[in-house]
Amino acid sequence: MTLSMVILFAFCIGVGSSLKPTVFPSKSFNVIEDVRILYHAMMGIGTDEGAIINILTKRSIKQRLRIAEIYSYQRAKSLDFVSQLKEELSGDFKNLIVALMTPPLTYYAKEMYNAMDGLGTDEDTIVEILCTLNNSEIKTMATVYEKLYSRSLQNDIIGDTSGYFQSLLLTLLQAERDQSQNISYNLAKNYALELNGCMEWLPIPTESTFQNILCNRSYPQLREIFIEYLYLCRFDIEKRIENIDYQTDFKRGLLQIVKRAKSKTGFFADRLYNNMNDPRTMTRIIVSRSEIDLADIKEEFKKCYGTELETMIDKSTSGDYRDCLLALVST
Repeated sequence: MTLSMVILFAFCIGVGSSLKPTVFPSKSFNVIEDVRILYHAMMGIGTDEGAIINILTKRSIKQRLRIAEIYSYQRAKSLDFVSQLKEELSGDFKNLIVALMTPPLTYYAKEMYNAMDGLGTDEDTIVEILCTLNNSEIKTMATVYEKLYSRSLQNDIIGDTSGYFQSLLLTLLQAERDQSQNISYNLAKNYALELNGCMEWLPIPTESTFQNILCNRSYPQLREIFIEYLYLCRFDIEKRIENIDYQTDFKRGLLQIVKRAKSKTGFFADRLYNNMNDPRTMTRIIVSRSEIDLADIKEEFKKCYGTELETMIDKSTSGDYRDCLLALVST
């Protein structure tokens, strides 16, 4: 591989860009007026879904929570705002609006619970959350989970998963990833050799080798490791993971972490593109990223798939749910 190819690869997996949201705090925020409009939107015959969308998608989470507080206070606590929304709305639209009214880490805790509740486990959602929150957020979310459900997130993961995939999740849950932005090029070479396995004189890396490196090294360090790996093996590390005979869900988890490490916005763009028919995933990503980097994710989506995120949403969804998603995605 030529030096120019390695440089191009390094450029493609870089994430050095400023964060651009799509939802901002309203500069003309008037909580009393918002409460008045929302009250009349839900009282009487019928519900004015348009008014609910227009207000709640154009307010920050802090402003939305303030609306809920004042709404209940003005009604002498006889009407809880979120409870009222649940009564008036239905389906995917109701779930989207309730998500907008839920503090972020509480929302993530509930999503973790839903990913393990009932038959089957949504492994992709669990990995998505654990590899996109920082250490402090993971620990706080786990504490919120225990308060909500009177049991530990760790025990629920143990009860719902097995094997190396369980070990992978528990390592992510420990939240001990290096969060510095410093990169050691010597360590990158050493780790690339550990993960190598593409030369006869090097053993195939074990599951624990991949787990320890991908779950604990910083994302900038991982990107440098991937560059060194490509230089050594002449193929991408994702191809290597796909070709190793590992447990299927463990391999999927590793591949998600690699994608997130290469580009966080690219990771979310990929998740959106492949889950257009999954309202829960669509809702979670669009709500949780709307005040962080959803505009960046939109740009990455267009670059990767040649179409606007809004166009895909318009084709894949309908009704008030679609209108609310589009309001959140539009800048």
